[in-house]
Parts: sequence; C-alpha cells; structure tokens
Amino acid sequence: TINTVEARRLMEEALVLFEALGNTSWIISTRSDVARIAISQGDYANTYTLLQQSLADYNAQGDKYNKAYPLVFLSRAIFLSGGELEKAQALAEESLVLFKEIGNQRFTAHTLNLLGRISLQQGDLEKARTLCEESVKLFDEVCYRIGVAEALISLARVMVSQDDDEAARDCYEKSWTLLLKTLEAKELCATCLEGWGELIARQGKLKQAAQVWAAAATLRA
Repeated sequence: TINTVEARRLMEEALVLFEALGNTSWIISTRSDVARIAISQGDYANTYTLLQQSLADYNAQGDKYNKAYPLVFLSRAIFLSGGELEKAQALAEESLVLFKEIGNQRFTAHTLNLLGRISLQQGDLEKARTLCEESVKLFDEVCYRIGVAEALISLARVMVSQDDDEAARDCYEKSWTLLLKTLEAKELCATCLEGWGELIARQGKLKQAAQVWAAAATLRA
C-alpha cells in the first residue's frame, strides 16, 4: 500500500532542494506531484496554492501545453472540495483542449471522466453519460485498466441517476472484475463497492447491500 504521508514528506523535501538549486522545471514538476498527493489527502487549501503557483510559472514561460496538468488537477480539487462547479468545468475544458492538441490520450480520458462527473452534479445526465462513455472507450484504447475501472464507476453513477439500473450493474461488475486484477487500488475498490451497494439497496436487497458496504469499509480501514 502506498504511504501518501511518507511520499508527500519526501516530495516536499525534494521541492525544497530544487528551490535551493533554482531548477525551475523540477520545481514546477515536483510541486504538481505534491499537489496530487495533497488532493488524495483532502488537503485542498495547499493544493490550490501549489497549483496556482505552477500555473503562474507556466504562463510566465509561455508553456501552454504543460500547464494542462495543473489546470486539470486544480479542476479536480475544486470539484472534490465541493467548490464552484462552473469554475471546475471551465478549467477542465481548457485542459482537455490542450491534452487533445498534444495527443495525451490518458489525460484526455481522465479529463473526460472528470467532466462527466461535473456534468452529473450539474444535472445534465445525457452529457454526463456521453462524456463518461468516451472516457471508458479512450482508457480502453490505451489499455489503462485502472482508468477503465474508474470511468465505469462514474458511468454507473450516471446510469443510476437515469434509472438504468441494469446497465449500471453491468458497469459495476465490469469495474470490479478489472479491479480484482490490480494490487494497488484499495480506495477505488471501496468506491466501486459503495456505489454497487447503493444500487443493490435501491432494489430492496438491504441485507446484501449492507454486506457490500461492510466490505468497502474494511478496504478503507
């Protein structure tokens, strides 16, 4: 299991060294790495500061392509922290254009998934479903199993909102099958089970749902 606390400590130590050396490219890169860990820890305040610094540096350098990364990370942080959806959407859409221009298919798929989740929160179910389906397809094309599993979970949530329970169950089952083949995805496994449990509960199978939720809680413990 990845120790995010230790990983962040090491990254922050490296950032201090790069700042002392004045190595701008490594400073920006390491800052983004620290921000990604901070997002996973729910430390959104520091995430905003780090990513805004990286954006300012990339803008100063006129590097429009590399700034796609802090843009999408900042969008994700705003979304996960319950911030302004329109702002998160605008940042993700800007990064999506850049990822497509540079041909980064994996991050294009990540961004499509994020935009799908944002659209779901905004109540635009048709758009959310289209974006999530595109994300699943693109992750599959680049053979990124974890990405496919994550996008399938997002797609299942949309389908549940559309009362398309059979299709949602199929997505959860496919996601779970993929996740079982992966050793380092406990959080995503738990997320999959939590959503699957909600779907089971909707069908009135409360005892079975409770068992699934208990399994998810064990993974998060």
